[in-house]
Amino acid sequence: MDYFFSYHLGIGIIWLFVGFIQIYKAQEGGWSLTPKTNWKAHRAFGRVAIVIVCAHICMMAIMTNENPVNQHPIILFGYCGMIFRSVRHVYLGVKYARQAAKTSPRRVPNQTAEQRNEHRFNRRKHEMYMFYVYARTTVGSGTIRVAAWALWLVGQYLKPETRVIIDRGACQTYAEQGIGDATDCWKPVYINLMFTDLNVLWMEVLFITMENRLADLVPASRKLLEAEKTKKRSALEQQVILTFPSIFLCLYDPDVERWIQTSNLPYFLGFILENLVEFSAILWYIIVHFSDEIRDFLEDHVYDPIDRFYMSTVKSYIKTFYILDLDEDEDEHVKEE
Repeated sequence: MDYFFSYHLGIGIIWLFVGFIQIYKAQEGGWSLTPKTNWKAHRAFGRVAIVIVCAHICMMAIMTNENPVNQHPIILFGYCGMIFRSVRHVYLGVKYARQAAKTSPRRVPNQTAEQRNEHRFNRRKHEMYMFYVYARTTVGSGTIRVAAWALWLVGQYLKPETRVIIDRGACQTYAEQGIGDATDCWKPVYINLMFTDLNVLWMEVLFITMENRLADLVPASRKLLEAEKTKKRSALEQQVILTFPSIFLCLYDPDVERWIQTSNLPYFLGFILENLVEFSAILWYIIVHFSDEIRDFLEDHVYDPIDRFYMSTVKSYIKTFYILDLDEDEDEHVKEE
C-alpha cells in the first residue's frame, strides 16, 4: 500500500470506530450509571475523538493538496468545501460543548429554570454539530459507496459512452488501460459526490427528526430543532432541484465552440458558454458547501450586530422622547390646574 492509501485507511477506520463509540455512549448510563462518572468519561473520550477527527481532516487536506491521483481542479474545489464544512462543524461542536460544561448543574448548583434550559440548549447544539461532523467525515465508508453502486446499476442499462459519464468505475477502468486519467473522469466523480451529499443530507434530516421527538426537550431546544429541520429540508429540496439539471448538462455537454466562432459574442460570454458544465459544477459546490456558512457568518457578524445597534439606539431614542413627552404633558396639566 502506498502512503496516501494507508494513511487514509488507518485514520479513517480509527475515526469510524471512535466516533461511533462516542456517539453511542453519549447517553445516560452510557459509560457509567453514576452521572458524574458518566459525564467525566464522555468528556475524556471526547478529547480523544477530537484529536482523531482532526487527524482525519488533516489527512483529507493533505490528499487534496498533494492530489496523488490527478483529480480535476473542480473535484479538488469540492473537497476543499468538504474540509471547510468539517472544520466549521468541529469548531461549533467544541464551542457548544464548552458552553454546556460551564452551565452544567455540577458547576452551577441551585440553577434557575433559565439556566437549566440554556444548559440543555447548548447540549443539543453540541450533539447536533458533532453528528454532522461524523456523518460528513465518514462518507467514504458507506454513503459514497451506496451512491457509486446505484450509479453503476443504472449504467449497466446505458450505452458505453453514456455509462462512463455517470459511472466512475467504468471511467477509471478506461484510465487504467491508458485511455485518459482521473482528470478526464471528473464528471462521474462529480455526479457521485452530488448523490453522496444528498444521501448525507437525508441522514441529517432523519437525525433532527428523531431528536425532535424526545420527550425531555425544553421549548428552546424544540424550537432550535424545528428551525434546523426546516433548514435541512429546504437544503435537501434545493439540492434535488440543482442536481438533475447538473446531471443533464454533464450528459449533454453542448458543443458551442463552432457556434461561438461564427457569432459576435463578447469573449467572456463565449468563455462561459464554452465551459458551462464546469461553471455549473463550481456553482453547485458553492451553494452546497458554502451557502449555509456564508449565511450564518453574515447573521452572526453582520446582521445581528446591526440589529442590536439599531434596536438599542432606537429604543433609547424612543424612551428619551417618550419621557420628554410625558414631562411636557405633566407641565401642561400643572398649568391648567
